[in-house]
Amino acid sequence: MTEQIKNEAINEDNEITYGREIVVYINDKPVKVKKLGLLTYAKMTGSLKSLITSVLEIVEMDQPLLSLNKVTEDDENIPPDDKIGAFAEIIASLVEKNIEQVIALLDIAVPELGREYIGNEVGLDDTLVLLDAIIKVNNITKVVSDGKKFIQSLMGTPEMD
Repeated sequence: MTEQIKNEAINEDNEITYGREIVVYINDKPVKVKKLGLLTYAKMTGSLKSLITSVLEIVEMDQPLLSLNKVTEDDENIPPDDKIGAFAEIIASLVEKNIEQVIALLDIAVPELGREYIGNEVGLDDTLVLLDAIIKVNNITKVVSDGKKFIQSLMGTPEMD
């Protein structure tokens, strides 16, 4: 599950940037995760929207479970097994309700693996490796940050980080 980064560099803002692809290893097989074009992003929109909606529904539904993570005066009264059980339930809900969207998203972003292989051979740990590579090579963090700034400038509102 190591990754080999091609063309990693530091830009003038002292940020790490990546080339057009990152090679990760999934089940000991090298897999190229490439920068996505605009048409590919458009294909992912449906899966991404569905995934985000489902995650928000689960978070809203399981608000009492999520509150177990907050530090409160009663924190010492919540048994550790209850916290672990609550988080396990949330993760199980996310996987159960979103697996098709995750598979579709990975199939679009990393087509060389194929939908069937992703569904049957790619584990949760591999999924995280792939998502991390997709985020890095496409510079998603910077895109989101710059997108917020762009929208704020269009709306004439002050920048907020």
